[in-house]
Amino acid sequence: MEFFVKISLISIFAFDFDMKFNTQKSVVMRVGERYVMCAPLMLDGKEILFVHSLKYLGVHLVAGKCFSCCVKSVRMKFYITFNAAILQV
Repeated sequence: MEFFVKISLISIFAFDFDMKFNTQKSVVMRVGERYVMCAPLMLDGKEILFVHSLKYLGVHLVAGKCFSCCVKSVRMKFYITFNAAILQV
């Protein structure tokens, strides 16, 4: 319950300083023992989506019981670029 109070305080602070959150681009991902979905989070009267993975600074973070990163897409892009460079030689 304390987390919901903090979210509402952030929303009030943003309203006081004429700031708006883009809830269409904001997402929530849980990591840890209780990583399953919980009650929906509301920010500025709109629900924030829960996701199983997200991309932050080029790294794909994955929800689970422990923190993990997925490098599948990075590895795939590397091999595509490497193969294209080898074919031109």
